[in-house]
Amino acid sequence: MLKTLTLFALLLAAGGALADLSKVPSGNYRLDKNHGYITFSYAHMGFSHPFVHWRDFDVALTLDANDAARSSVTVSIQSQSIETGVEELDKRLRGASYFNVKKFPEIRFVSRSIRMSGTDRAQITGDLTIKDVTRPVTLEARLNKAGRHPLSRRPAIGISATATLRRSEWGLKQYVPMVSDEVQLMIETELVRTRGKAAIGA
Repeated sequence: MLKTLTLFALLLAAGGALADLSKVPSGNYRLDKNHGYITFSYAHMGFSHPFVHWRDFDVALTLDANDAARSSVTVSIQSQSIETGVEELDKRLRGASYFNVKKFPEIRFVSRSIRMSGTDRAQITGDLTIKDVTRPVTLEARLNKAGRHPLSRRPAIGISATATLRRSEWGLKQYVPMVSDEVQLMIETELVRTRGKAAIGA
């Protein structure tokens, strides 16, 4: 289901006063966990389009501000943090027939390439792993803003990204087609430059 994720093609060579990577230095960036969201939506029997999100995830970006294509990003999602707003559905999604969070606690996206498609847009292609199934995913990413954060005074980058996935490709094919196979992924991230390693778990 995810479109993992992860996220961020933070690498846009941007144009426009607010969306310009020249306003931040190259280096390692990590997610500001107070300003990060991963949400997906699907069609439920044609009657509605529910939204589901993960509470607990991290993003690590190694940015080359001079050549965005040389940047890389990793996203790690704690699968048990999935939330729908419906307690019974949360239990089912965490259970063995869906995400099986006890056996597969992490969903992971690792970028392989970044291709610029405009001054502030890029396609970030990488490998998304869910339940030990790894498949390619391309995120359509937009650089919202790059510059010194007015509160922390540290270099920061804001990115929005979307993707369309087929959940059945990761073995999540329950109730297709009554519940849509296609899932719309939406990602909003704010990343802040770190003094140490960007790698998740470092």
